[in-house]
Amino acid sequence: MRSHNTFEELESYLQCKLNSEPVVFIDGELIEYRLTYAVGWGYEVEWISCDAVYIVTYLSDDTEEKEIFKSKYKLQKKLIELVNQNAQQVQAYNVIAGISTPFEVQGVLYDSNTPDNKRNWLIWGTDSVEDDEVEEPF
Repeated sequence: MRSHNTFEELESYLQCKLNSEPVVFIDGELIEYRLTYAVGWGYEVEWISCDAVYIVTYLSDDTEEKEIFKSKYKLQKKLIELVNQNAQQVQAYNVIAGISTPFEVQGVLYDSNTPDNKRNWLIWGTDSVEDDEVEEPF
C-alpha cells in the first residue's frame, strides 16, 4: 500500500509506473483510470470514473467558456492552444484537489531553422491557490 500527500503526487507516480497498475482510492472511493503511453515519456492518466478532474475557464468573444477534462495531458494541450489563440482570463482548476492550478506557457517565438513550427510547452506553477481564495468554476 502506498499513500500520496497530494493528487499531483499520485498522478506523477502513475505517469511513471512501469510494472503494474495500482488500485487507486481517493477519500475511500475506488477510482478507475486508464494509462496510455504518452509521446515522449511515461503515461497519460485518464480518470475514467470521475465526471470532471480538471476544468478550464476562459473568455472567448466576451463569453465565458468552460471545458472539462479527465486527463492532465489533454488539459495541457488545451491550455497551450488557448494561449496560442490569445484567449483571455484562462484559468485551470483541479476539481479533485479543490485548487486553482497556476501555469505558464513558454515557447520559441521564432526559429530561423523551422519558422512554421512553433514549439510551446507548459510549466505548472508551484503555488496553488486554495479553494476559498478562487471563484468556484461550476
